[in-house]
Amino acid sequence: AYFKEVANKKSDNNWEVSYLHFQNFTKGVCTIGDVTPELANRFREYLLNANQIKSSKNPTKLAVNSALS
Repeated sequence: AYFKEVANKKSDNNWEVSYLHFQNFTKGVCTIGDVTPELANRFREYLLNANQIKSSKNPTKLAVNSALS
């Protein structure tokens, strides 16, 4: 809920897309107690291998700078 609230308040589309990727990564289930350095590292690896959300017909990998920002 917190991540979604922050993403909704930002005018930057990157927050919304990051939230959508995090939802996909966690399958929609993540409590504050689940957030650990290990989870952050796994999410980073997920982003490095994830496709862009907007391109479902022609999957395109995220750019490395998008995954690492």
